[in-house]
Amino acid sequence: MKNRKTLRLIAGACFAILAILNIVSSAQRFDLVLLLTTILTIPLVLISVSMFTSNPILTTVGSVLQLLCGAFSLILYIVQRDYYVNFGVLLLTNILRLFIWLSLIIAGINTKSAKRMGIIAGVIAAVAFVANIIGNLTIIGSIGISFIGFLSSLVTIVGVLLVGLSLEGLATRKVAAVASGGKAKIQQGSDNTIERLTRLKALLDKGIITQEEFETKKKQILGM
Repeated sequence: MKNRKTLRLIAGACFAILAILNIVSSAQRFDLVLLLTTILTIPLVLISVSMFTSNPILTTVGSVLQLLCGAFSLILYIVQRDYYVNFGVLLLTNILRLFIWLSLIIAGINTKSAKRMGIIAGVIAAVAFVANIIGNLTIIGSIGISFIGFLSSLVTIVGVLLVGLSLEGLATRKVAAVASGGKAKIQQGSDNTIERLTRLKALLDKGIITQEEFETKKKQILGM
């Protein structure tokens, strides 16, 4: 349990860092694509909060928003393809990123499969990262990624993987915790009832109360 909590906190920190990196990156330019990057900060924050609060619903919501923004970003690249020498690389990496968020959507909805979905998302993120570097080196002769972009890619790989690992079976664990708490309360209430009846019987045995008073009080304790 402690290990999962640690994973959640690290995953939340990863997405918080991603949100900050997005803001820093967007502050450098003001074109439409980078404006979209600023908007993407919102779902990143939601996913981060979901990790700190153990709320898989926020993971799903944040991932859905990421998927929608990623699809819009892909459309922009297609519309502006004549401006990009490495359009093929951008197209491939953006399509792969859509599958990253699709995997996390499934992880948030079905936490039993979260570990598998997290691993898939992490592998896809790593493939997109490597494909981006290799593609740019082949086409434009450089990796074509800024330091912030490089760092964002690495944090994304770690973050999506840890999200899946920390969400695995979360809903089931919550139900078990609630059930366990309920059983504890029932047991505590049962012990308290027995103790009160024992004291009441002692009063009867000592002649402090009558049999009639004993029966009346017993019914009150038992809720009869």
